[in-house]
Amino acid sequence: MQINDFKEENSYLNKVNSCIKEIEKKLEQEKQIFEEEISEQKAYFSENYYEINGSKDEIANINDKINEKENYLSQLQLLNIRLNRQKNSAYFGRIDFVENNENNIYYIGMGHIQNEGAPLVYDWRADMSSLFYDFSKGNAFYVAPIGKIEGEITKKRQYKIENGQLIYFIDNDFNVSDEILQEELAKDSSNKLKQIVATIQKEQNELIRSDDFSNWIVQGVAGSGKTSIALHRIAYLLYKHKDFLKSYDILILSPSNLFSEYISDILPLLGEDNTIQTTFDNIASKYLNYFENKESMLNRVLDKTNQDELNYIAIKSSFEFLNELLEFIKDKLPKLFVPKTIKIGKLTILEKDIANLFFDKFSKLSVFKRIDNISEYVLTFFHTSPEVGEGIKQRIKSVLYSMFVTRDIKEIYNIFLSYEKLNTINLINYEDIAPMLILKHELEGLENFYDTKYMIIDEMQDLSPCQIHLFELIWNCPKIYFGDINQCLEKQLNDSYLLNLQEYLKARLFILNKSYRCSLPIAKLTQKMIGIENIENLNQNGDNVEVINSNNTLSSLQSIINNLDENKKVAIICKNKGMLEKIKTNLHNIPDNVTITTIANSKGVDFYHVIVPFVDEKNYNSNLDKNLLYIASTRATMKLTYIFEGEISKFLKDLV
Repeated sequence: MQINDFKEENSYLNKVNSCIKEIEKKLEQEKQIFEEEISEQKAYFSENYYEINGSKDEIANINDKINEKENYLSQLQLLNIRLNRQKNSAYFGRIDFVENNENNIYYIGMGHIQNEGAPLVYDWRADMSSLFYDFSKGNAFYVAPIGKIEGEITKKRQYKIENGQLIYFIDNDFNVSDEILQEELAKDSSNKLKQIVATIQKEQNELIRSDDFSNWIVQGVAGSGKTSIALHRIAYLLYKHKDFLKSYDILILSPSNLFSEYISDILPLLGEDNTIQTTFDNIASKYLNYFENKESMLNRVLDKTNQDELNYIAIKSSFEFLNELLEFIKDKLPKLFVPKTIKIGKLTILEKDIANLFFDKFSKLSVFKRIDNISEYVLTFFHTSPEVGEGIKQRIKSVLYSMFVTRDIKEIYNIFLSYEKLNTINLINYEDIAPMLILKHELEGLENFYDTKYMIIDEMQDLSPCQIHLFELIWNCPKIYFGDINQCLEKQLNDSYLLNLQEYLKARLFILNKSYRCSLPIAKLTQKMIGIENIENLNQNGDNVEVINSNNTLSSLQSIINNLDENKKVAIICKNKGMLEKIKTNLHNIPDNVTITTIANSKGVDFYHVIVPFVDEKNYNSNLDKNLLYIASTRATMKLTYIFEGEISKFLKDLV
């Protein structure tokens, strides 16, 4: 690192830091102006409420003005969050790019910074910033709105900046420096996901920046950055397609509320509003009143493994089951409709005409669309206003639906199960929700509660084909399914499942086989545990896995947490809810930095230190248990501790 270079870089950083301070000052002034204007508008509305109450136009006008100012204020606050972050580290990279004999210097950071119209730092999502992630020194190009821009990278530099001070920089000929990547990997992991803009790898960048809006499946090993890629892709799309996409147009289907909390900081740090997030349980609750949730299902099968229940879950989680359900919907569900003559006022529609409409004219449509079209057809015989007509149409639909042998979805589902020679149900188990909702959609149509243009679905391996089919029915938009078939909680999956899913979704399949999260000892152990090979492990740090043969697991746990570093994020990850309650009841003085959770709720989250208790043979002995142990173990980034009594699980016996 040349002294003159360091002085020049320091000078440039000071210039950028000064600019950030000026922008912040202007933002604060603008923010105060808007807050005062909003306050004045609200005060005017309150003081003159009775005078303007009769004027809908004036009320709407005032509300529009207030909403417009509040939205703009929200954008200012997001910008302020990002600038606060850039105040600490204004940028992380530089590219010198020669185009048409002209040398262009691009500094790349979390967001755009300019001084009187002159760019000082480019947003990592800008077109030219792709040079930093995709190319080494030499010939390179980026794609701009005007087309492909070709040239030569003559310098590629990475920076370590902390508290606004330049610590060092590295000139490297290749992609993101291993030195900086290793330093980031070695940092303590918090209970929040971190942004990775400074260390995005080439294969990750390809996914983040793609303008392909078809369905995707991203299969990645534990720690390959799937969730980070998903969120950074959202940030990129909101930046690149800001006229088409807003944050409320994107829906994230996440595995749990803990996961939602874990990812909540990323988009604001990247200068974007958080998108809508939900879980499958939340979706189901909008259509069904009583059902078993995901956590209860897992407790049912994990507290005391019941092979019959696992077999039924496996059957209902297969493409064969989905295909049989769709055949039932096509051939047998319509036969539950028994046409009858309709008499409304002076109008009579004969039974044979209703039958012709339902079974012939509209037979290509779903059942609820057939009913809707027949209602529209009957309505044409009435000459009335649209308002009155809508009431008549609803009455006709009610009469038509009364012609079904049954409209009870559970009863119809049991008819289907009987055809398949499967046990009928009394209570709605978790694995029965999606097939029942598919039936409900066919019969009645499901209201779309989230009007989304793009969908991110995490932990796709935990979804059944019926659930995936349901999402395709409800949301006609591009989707990305992220997951790892080795981290399935209640069934065994293999590569053929991925290929079936790819064919069904007509999706592009991406494989991520680089692991960034776990230290090398943890990565090697867990990959051997489930027989994964050809994985590139980037995190070379970490101590050997600790194994404690204990006479009393609870005492050993208490001893460990009494001596923990309070600055390190730690998780005690239990196989099931029963173990969790036992530990919570018996441990004392649990520090704030310790999370006690189940394997199911820990998915997608990582911790500096993970402790897995009760890893004896009686608790972890089936193939499903092997998956569970793998999931729990790969939540650890730097330190992993197993505690067992008696005989250690066979999945660890030859590994530790």
